[in-house]
Amino acid sequence: MKEENRIDYYKVRQGKAVQIWAAKTTNDIVENKGLPFFSYKIVQEIGERPSVKGAFVYYENHGAIAAVFYGIINDQGKAKQLGEADGNKGVIVDIPEEKNYMKH
Repeated sequence: MKEENRIDYYKVRQGKAVQIWAAKTTNDIVENKGLPFFSYKIVQEIGERPSVKGAFVYYENHGAIAAVFYGIINDQGKAKQLGEADGNKGVIVDIPEEKNYMKH
């Protein structure tokens, strides 16, 4: 999940989102080793930095306009936005299309 100058990584366990990692970022564009999908400079982090293999879900929270944009980042690190939700109802929303992208 990306919010302004911060990124958070969660894993869903037993129906609940558990935060694994968080980082403060800048707007400087860099290449982050192990995070091909994230191109902003990381200046401080806590927790276990993710090592992502395969497709996964992303959320972008825009609190100022109460909107959450969501989508899938594929195996090659390319993002595809799938939709937008009302940010007043929560940041992590159900993504019906997710099953079409995930390997089981």
